[in-house]
Amino acid sequence: MSLVEYYDHLAKDGAYERAHNRPDRQAEIGILTERTQLLSRDRRTLELACGTGNWTKSLSVAARSVLAIDLSASALMLATARVNQPNTTFRLSDIFSLSEIDGNFEAIFAAFWWSHIPKERISAFVGSLLEKASVGANIFFIDNTIRDQGNRVFSHTDDFGNTYIDRKIPGGPSFRLLKNYPHETELRRAFSVTNGRFQFIELDHYWLAHFEFFDSPN
Repeated sequence: MSLVEYYDHLAKDGAYERAHNRPDRQAEIGILTERTQLLSRDRRTLELACGTGNWTKSLSVAARSVLAIDLSASALMLATARVNQPNTTFRLSDIFSLSEIDGNFEAIFAAFWWSHIPKERISAFVGSLLEKASVGANIFFIDNTIRDQGNRVFSHTDDFGNTYIDRKIPGGPSFRLLKNYPHETELRRAFSVTNGRFQFIELDHYWLAHFEFFDSPN
C-alpha cells in the first residue's frame, strides 16, 4: 500500500495530533515552532506535505501568505478545518510535481517529509525546489533524528540504500514505508549544487535543516 494511503489512515485516526502533542516532545516542538515562524515571517510561503495542518497553523501566524499542499484528501480536509485564515490556501497536489504550481516562493517548508524521499530522487527534488524559490528564499525541513527510531528495526534496505520500516494501523492494514534518517553531511551535499548558506540544528528527537538560497550558479 502507498504512503498516501498510510497517511490517510493516520489522518482519520488522529495520529498526527497525538504525535504532535506528545508531552515529552513539547520543548523541542516549541523550539522548532519559533524557528519556522522566524524563517517564514512576512514571506510568501509554500508548505509541502502539510498533513492535517499542525505546522500550517504556526506558519499562518507569521507568513504573509501560505500555500499548503498534500496528496492526502483526508488530511487536507482536516487541515482546512483547523486553519481558517485568510492568508492560507490548501491544495491537493503532488510534492514531486511542483512545476504545476504557479509562481515562486520566499519560504519553502516541509515537516517529516524528507525522510520519505527516495535517495535516488533527491537531486531532482532539490532541483524542483530551487525552481520554485525566489532569490533569498528560506528552504527548511524538519524531521526525526535516528535516535527517535529507538529500538525499532528496519525491515528492508534496497539497492539505493533506502531503509524501510513496517507499520501496522490498529484494526487496519499493514504498511512497509520508506523511512530514511539522513546525516547532516547528506543534507548539506544535497544543496551544494547552488549558491547559498546551509545551517543544521539537531535536537534529541528532531532536526531542522535550513538552506538560504542566494542564487543559481553562473
